[in-house]
Amino acid sequence: MFRHPWEFILPLYPGVILASAITSYPLRELMLANLPYALCLLIGGTLWGLRGIGMQREGFKKISGAGLRSFIPLAAILIMVIAFHLNLSICIGAVIIGLFVVFRYSFKNIFLSVKEGFSWEIILIILGAMTFKTVLNDSGAVANISMFFTEENIPILPALFFLPFIYGLLTGLTVGFVGSTFPILLGLENANHIGAISFAFASGYVGVLLSPVHLCLVLTREYFGASMGGIYRKTIKVCLLIMVVALIEYFISSRYMR
Repeated sequence: MFRHPWEFILPLYPGVILASAITSYPLRELMLANLPYALCLLIGGTLWGLRGIGMQREGFKKISGAGLRSFIPLAAILIMVIAFHLNLSICIGAVIIGLFVVFRYSFKNIFLSVKEGFSWEIILIILGAMTFKTVLNDSGAVANISMFFTEENIPILPALFFLPFIYGLLTGLTVGFVGSTFPILLGLENANHIGAISFAFASGYVGVLLSPVHLCLVLTREYFGASMGGIYRKTIKVCLLIMVVALIEYFISSRYMR
């Protein structure tokens, strides 16, 4: 509940950035389109995930206060990107430098922080996804796939749901379904608008949440000794809520595009 809503909208996660890069839609526009899904996950997680869980009042106050303070840098990035349309790199850089100053980091600690935050895996995934998109476009595969769907009268909505959902279910990674399916979906007729892209993102992420290889799900179950059945009973409710909202947003966006 406390981590996964932000993958829809927080530009610190690579999934939403990769989706913006592949589709060429502005990051701010995609974040706003995905915002209802993040709210669904927060509301559903509170209603169905935390029901019946007690917590001492003083302990809750301490956790809440610490959580709010920790969220200030993230909120600053969201406000700068969404409200002021600033470049993401500039926003993140400014916030990081500000944190270094506030907490009085030494040059050694700054170097260690930058080193720990640098990931070759993420860079290779992004390069691979963009290369995959270019190869599909240059080879004519995207056009042929679009032609096949049109000639066979295959509805666009099932494709927007099942392709990302299956890849999300199989990989348990946001960047996995985005990098594998979005270059293909862009070639489909009537799929290149923000409602379709946002719906596909929601579909893939629901697959990630339900994936048995999703690392968060596996570690949580093992740590708390919970049953998979009990976890899925709570998670499926939230996933259904997300998809209902995504479906409504898709039809509204499709009507607006006509």
